[in-house]
Amino acid sequence: MTRQKNNLSEKAMLVGVHIGTWTGRKKDKKLTNEIIVTKKSTKDAGAWWTYLIPKQSIFPVIAAGNKIRETHFKYSLPWMDSGLRILPSAMFLKYSKEMRKAIAAYEKAVAAFLREYPVIVSQAKERLGDLLNGKSLPRARELKNKFRITQDILPMPAVSDFRCELNSDEADEIRKKVAVSIESMTERAVANIWEQFTQLIEKIEKTMKDPKRIFRDTLISNLTDFCELIPKMNLTNDNKLETLRKEAIAKLAGLKPIDLRESKADRKKAHKSAKEIMEKIKGYTK
Repeated sequence: MTRQKNNLSEKAMLVGVHIGTWTGRKKDKKLTNEIIVTKKSTKDAGAWWTYLIPKQSIFPVIAAGNKIRETHFKYSLPWMDSGLRILPSAMFLKYSKEMRKAIAAYEKAVAAFLREYPVIVSQAKERLGDLLNGKSLPRARELKNKFRITQDILPMPAVSDFRCELNSDEADEIRKKVAVSIESMTERAVANIWEQFTQLIEKIEKTMKDPKRIFRDTLISNLTDFCELIPKMNLTNDNKLETLRKEAIAKLAGLKPIDLRESKADRKKAHKSAKEIMEKIKGYTK
């Protein structure tokens, strides 16, 4: 195992985020059973969910929560199935800044919803009719505690930190297995960078192939932004990834969407460049 992989604990940390929310919907078992009996269906045929509040009233909060997740995933890499992800140390300041912005937007959306909530409660009986069925909506102060953001920042595990009351041979064997696990998860993280990079190039290749296909400016800007992140996320200093990143910047990231829309020649050239990069990616990732 290379020295640079062993040094992962010095180059990254683990981060997690939990978004507490309230959707305002509740499963109605009584009505579900009534529908099942009326329709002569089995119990696993479906279920009725009552939306205690209008979906549009909570939508800004849900959208803001999704933005937090999107930001968290954008600047971090997969680690284990526990929800924790790898955050390269070089990405910490950018991650922290963008997460603060996303969380602030979430808190603003929650505050706006809670201000509107008393009106929603006052209209619930008229809106829901018999679906309310004696149910009462939670009070605003009870809801406030449901909308919480929890962040975790933990050190990366290091093989040298392993301690165990076993004999020397057994301890060494476990250390080897820990080292293999860390290397495997690190490779998985870097593979995720390759996957995202491939998807961006492939989307350009397929779009440029069709001269009439409509596209947004983000087709190019998303690649540009990701190419800027790669050096900080390339935990194993993968030279092949860095080489293709530079090629993508030189041939694709600097293209102007307006030129690609107006010039068939530019579009054809962009398709050729994207296709060539895709071929190289396939050769590297087999």
